[in-house]
Amino acid sequence: MLSGLQNPQAQGRETIEGVETHHIVGSANAAVLQPLIGGPVPEGTLQIEVWIGAVDKLPRRIVAVGPLDPSEPEDIKRTLVLSDFGKDVTIERPE
Repeated sequence: MLSGLQNPQAQGRETIEGVETHHIVGSANAAVLQPLIGGPVPEGTLQIEVWIGAVDKLPRRIVAVGPLDPSEPEDIKRTLVLSDFGKDVTIERPE
């Protein structure tokens, strides 16, 4: 995602869930979110904010503002919070 960020600007450091992070803002083509949402995305530009661990370089939070579907408002905001890296996860098949 960061490689697709246009006009990135550092906003300083912030602590997210007890982890020191770098806060970066910029814009990106909506297609950069395709790996995260798994479906087709329209053309368009989103405003993106990313918080990346200062030590481990792992993404901790991603905020995207802008529509992924023509029916959505221009100012729709999505927030993805990432945590518990490296922990085992059990996914049970629904019945």
